Amino acid sequence: MGKSQKCTHRLCEWSCAYVKDPKDLPINPYGTWNVSMLVSDEDLVQDIALHLQSLGQYISAQDIVHYLDTPKMKTHLGLKKTISHKTAARWIHIMGYWWGEELKGQYADGHERDNVVTYWQSIFLPAWAVLEAKTGKFDNDGSLDALAPLPTCPTLQWIHSSKTAKPYAKEPDGSGPGARVLLRPSKEHDGYFTCDGVLAQATKAMDLLDQYYPNEDHVFIYDNVTTHKKQAEDALSARHMLKYPPKRIGKGKNTVENWGLKVPLIDTNGKAVHGPDGKVIKIFTKMVDAKFADGTPQPLYFPNNHPRHPGLFKGMEVILEEHGFHNVKSLKPECKGFKCKPTATDCCCHHILFNQPDFTNVKSLLEDLCESQGYTVIFLPKFHPELNFIEMCWGYGKQVYCQYPISSDPSVLEKNALMALESVPLLSMRWFSNWSLRFMDGYRCGLNGLEAVWATKKYHGHRCLPPEMEHDIDSEYRGFQM
Repeated sequence: MGKSQKCTHRLCEWSCAYVKDPKDLPINPYGTWNVSMLVSDEDLVQDIALHLQSLGQYISAQDIVHYLDTPKMKTHLGLKKTISHKTAARWIHIMGYWWGEELKGQYADGHERDNVVTYWQSIFLPAWAVLEAKTGKFDNDGSLDALAPLPTCPTLQWIHSSKTAKPYAKEPDGSGPGARVLLRPSKEHDGYFTCDGVLAQATKAMDLLDQYYPNEDHVFIYDNVTTHKKQAEDALSARHMLKYPPKRIGKGKNTVENWGLKVPLIDTNGKAVHGPDGKVIKIFTKMVDAKFADGTPQPLYFPNNHPRHPGLFKGMEVILEEHGFHNVKSLKPECKGFKCKPTATDCCCHHILFNQPDFTNVKSLLEDLCESQGYTVIFLPKFHPELNFIEMCWGYGKQVYCQYPISSDPSVLEKNALMALESVPLLSMRWFSNWSLRFMDGYRCGLNGLEAVWATKKYHGHRCLPPEMEHDIDSEYRGFQM
């Protein structure tokens, strides 16, 4: 066996003991010879963690080896030499690190921008709180949470045995009409999903909801992107307004080019008209009226019988004076590059108009369409995909889609895409929804993006963050980051 005589004697002893008592078996002492310093010394764990954080983004086990090889650490720990690279690799794994590429989570660009934070704190989260009070709550097994407060618009009630059922239209089983849109994006195929496509899809969805779910309150939730937020072509905007009425141009100065908007020419079928060069033909149109503080309309153009400027744009100076502003003559039309100081309120004409209620409250085409039929629209904050649980449903479907065999047949690809989307379980959707709700609750408590990520992982079994979260985040996260 290549072992010493002592090993032979030990084998004989174990054999004799086993013959006398089959339960008398030797115990392997592996793992109990000594206890790792990392387990017994919490201060050492914190020292190593702080050292690794000071090194920046890219660290390795060898950094721990070098750190413990310093005279200060060897004296402090009573070491004659540093630990091996293998031990350091085991330690760094115990401390929660693993080898891999950088994880891609929330957007960093714009995530904590002032206007984004203002939107979620003053508009989105209050609107969602009203919506959440009307909906049921689901626990981790996908069932309604009996301990959660009842919705303010309950659908369950006590029904007397003598009451008959009210007839309703049969709910769709998936084989009937739907609002799903399938397209092959590109100029050569189906084009791209424009605002017109969004409006058509919303109209179809509202018609289906009116038919099959007439007694429910429905809310449409959209990403905060230009396709969804597009306003009417003649919508109110101060961006390119002139301070004064347009001047006469040309020989003799008998021609005036009025200020207004260039909008696409639309045919009888609602399609944009293209010229011989393939470009969309645009025509001049006037901007819609503004509104005074009492809600009455404020025309932006002089009447056609005006003695000096018949039918021409008034200019920002006249518009602001009609609003009651004084000393407008001394204001410049716009600050350089439209970069006004954050604390400024009346630095330029454009800035004043931009902050008027009638200019700031211009609704999108999507909002106008849905609200005209009694539906509510909520836009998610920019750069916050974690608040949209549908993004996680897309991710689930994409993972399933990647497992299908590769094919170049468009019909097969379409079939695989539909199967992947329909494969997302309802239970997973409810998990994803609770995950987004935890983020919202974190932002409601004043957490920033990174703190909300930590709290969401820490309390992954909760729908909302518990009261002890403030204490835990101070002791376990903020204190560790200092």
